[in-house]
Amino acid sequence: MRAAAAGALGAALVLAGAVFDSASLYPPGVALILLAVGAVAWVRLAARGAAVERAPGPTSVVEEEPWPLRLRISSGILPPPGGELLEPLLGWPVPIGGRRSQGVRINVRFSRRGRRGLDAPELVIRDPLRLCERRVAGPGGDELLVLPRVEAV
Repeated sequence: MRAAAAGALGAALVLAGAVFDSASLYPPGVALILLAVGAVAWVRLAARGAAVERAPGPTSVVEEEPWPLRLRISSGILPPPGGELLEPLLGWPVPIGGRRSQGVRINVRFSRRGRRGLDAPELVIRDPLRLCERRVAGPGGDELLVLPRVEAV
């Protein structure tokens, strides 16, 4: 939506430059059009074929013990201009950008026992000016069993 607005503003500047015979309105108008088209093309090419995968870990863990979370991010035809990885287990977004593939390795601890559904990670690819954004969802539906801690008596 923002890319369309930037492109429309650029077209309006070019049109105003033609109507009022003002050559000084052409460069910013053409620059805005090229910026909007370039941002959309870069984000779409980076999102095409992009994927986020969670490596399979243990199916159960004792509460307050570390559980290894391993994520692998791969981009599409071009490296992403920017964006972030949204993983529900982390609680904060992980910035991405500039590399074709990268990985995230962290140990997660669960404080309460029971069955946990692991939601799918999501890769958000966007340009630095946030003119265009694409979301790529990873596979989800995994489950983890958090077992109670057993203390010796």
